Amino acid sequence: MRFPEFTEEWEEHALAEYLDFKNGLNPDVKRIGRGLPFISVMDILADGTINYDSIRGKVEATEREIENFSVEKGDILFQRSSETLEDVGRANVY
Repeated sequence: MRFPEFTEEWEEHALAEYLDFKNGLNPDVKRIGRGLPFISVMDILADGTINYDSIRGKVEATEREIENFSVEKGDILFQRSSETLEDVGRANVY
């Protein structure tokens, strides 16, 4: 597909040139319920953007996990798997 007003040469780029992809934290159930705010699948599936005050989950996290899995404003979070096919690939913004 090409937009009619676009006549220039086409350049292909991999998304990885512009974005960092990483899987999220998958903590043991014993660490859930206390600690730092934890964005869950339900937060990603909710309508609207995700903001700090709307995050209900908590998790105990190591310093390394905090460094590797913290999110920043504007990050796009998407669901790579689900119990239902229609939820795979759903995304939300923090």
